[in-house]
Amino acid sequence: KQWYQRSVREAVVSTQSTGKGRHLQAIEALRRFAPPTRDISQELGQLKRLLEDHNFVTSHHVEWKCSRVIKEFVCGVLDLFSSGLIRTTLILIAVILPVHFGYYGFMLWFPEYIKSQSNSSGEIVSPDYVYRESLYVSLASLPGNLISVFLTDIVGPKPILCVSQVLSACSVFLLWEFNSPDQTVLLTCVFNAVTAPIFNMLDVLIPGLYPAQSRGTAFGFHCALIRVVTIAGTWIFSLFIDTSPTVPILLTAVLLFTSALISLFVPRISAVSH
Repeated sequence: KQWYQRSVREAVVSTQSTGKGRHLQAIEALRRFAPPTRDISQELGQLKRLLEDHNFVTSHHVEWKCSRVIKEFVCGVLDLFSSGLIRTTLILIAVILPVHFGYYGFMLWFPEYIKSQSNSSGEIVSPDYVYRESLYVSLASLPGNLISVFLTDIVGPKPILCVSQVLSACSVFLLWEFNSPDQTVLLTCVFNAVTAPIFNMLDVLIPGLYPAQSRGTAFGFHCALIRVVTIAGTWIFSLFIDTSPTVPILLTAVLLFTSALISLFVPRISAVSH
């Protein structure tokens, strides 16, 4: 009898510590080792009540932990708009929005526009040509990445950001002078090369302009904002595929020039207190 009572307690403790996955085994053990003439309904009731209490406490612990994480994130985001950081946050938002809206919108619109023009004129674009075009455009960002890496410590990220934005805006206007498919591929490569430093410098500036305790939240907040802006940009520019190229070209140029002007107000990283 003592051994059986001890087994009941051990089964209850095991169920309480391991959770719901072991309660069926504990109930089966109680039934198997119980004397044939013994009524185990009381032990089973105790076991089920403890299991319910354990699940209740566990679910509330998970809810509390999730609410705490959400609360910490919201508080961290609100700290980005506190009196000491609001100017930096608003300037970065004003820089990030037009850059990503214009770049990703243009990079979606331009190849689709060329394909639409080719289909209208009866030209057939081979899959090999599309593959080579994608390869050249991807490789074109390599020089921009390398140059920005070598110049960051020499001139700082802010001048590189401004110059790259201006060059990107100017390169968009070359579209009016380029008509053949090879020329359009060249334009896309040039545009991709001069815009690559923009994203590298933003990756440097976003965490560098915030104190250490806010860097993770700031980077996550701006990355989430970038995702939303990218989706909006690609959707808006997709509406211009079958229309005149004037609107998307001017829109991209204006966005990049605007971002370049706002970048002049970006604080220097050395001026930020950590």
